[in-house]
Amino acid sequence: MDYFFQNKKVKRCFCSSFSPKLQVLQTISKMKRLLLLLLLLLIAVVLFFYFRIPAKEVYSYRTAFRCTNNSAIRLLHDSTKWKNWWAGTQQSNTIYSYNNRSYLFRNMTLPGIETMTSVGNDSVSAFFQVFPYNIDSAHFEWSYVFAYSANPVTKIKQYLQLRSLKKDFKQFLAAVKPFFENEKNTYGMEIETQRVKDSTLISLKKTFNHYPTTEDVYSLIADVKKYIQTKGGEESNAPMLNIFSVTDNRYDVMVGIPTKADVEEQEPFKRKKMILGYILVGDVQGGMATVAAAEKRMADYAFDHQKTAPAIPFQSLITDRMQEKDTSKWITRIYYPVLY
Repeated sequence: MDYFFQNKKVKRCFCSSFSPKLQVLQTISKMKRLLLLLLLLLIAVVLFFYFRIPAKEVYSYRTAFRCTNNSAIRLLHDSTKWKNWWAGTQQSNTIYSYNNRSYLFRNMTLPGIETMTSVGNDSVSAFFQVFPYNIDSAHFEWSYVFAYSANPVTKIKQYLQLRSLKKDFKQFLAAVKPFFENEKNTYGMEIETQRVKDSTLISLKKTFNHYPTTEDVYSLIADVKKYIQTKGGEESNAPMLNIFSVTDNRYDVMVGIPTKADVEEQEPFKRKKMILGYILVGDVQGGMATVAAAEKRMADYAFDHQKTAPAIPFQSLITDRMQEKDTSKWITRIYYPVLY
């Protein structure tokens, strides 16, 4: 009997000493199964993304700006203007950065610019381009074409890194939108469409064998003013000026002064009747080169908005240039008649 109880006690002792080892083995077995399951899951995820991601990705993001297509293209194709509209910083003449990513301006394309940027260890050709949308608006677009690696791990890494580039594209377009939608940036002045207010004026025309000086112009203006007074007329607005280059050494200059009522014409003074239609109006400040550039941009504006001019454009000399010798202070109003 004593032997029976003693043997039972030995068995209990043996089982109790073996139990912790068994539990450790069971725990290890469970961990192995869990690790195997996680590994299989990871492989499944890798394979899912590997086959879901195309061998080559064509991506584009665009948004509409209230800016004409032509005015945007002119800014994109003018390398001297790049630093004005770029949302980031300029590193050199052809390298700009945005969100700590550099862009090398490589080539001009018909609708914009081809750049080269980087994503991780890879280079990406990215295109910043503009496409027509409406008469007064355009689609601005960032795009790229990227060939992924055949290595599954590298391919997924590239896919995740390209997400940051896509985010940059969206943020960049939002950042430059206010610039391109401001006409002072695209045309150098704010341009309004108004109705013609002055219906009649007295004009005088003269041809010069040199580009007319300020003194030449104001000599003609003085003659018109004197003529209006002689005929009992009354001026209603600032003097008007148009200079037309006939040849390299021949310039036709016409000045005119609006009057409150019709004034009798007498050679060489002509009475001009203005059609009370629509006219584009914009003010600029600066000398004759600034005014000439503004006239060109006003013509660009009319062309971009598909407007036809029924009469010649002209300057309104708001500042008396004989009194103000500092040309940087001259205010000139550009008028451009248009049909609607």
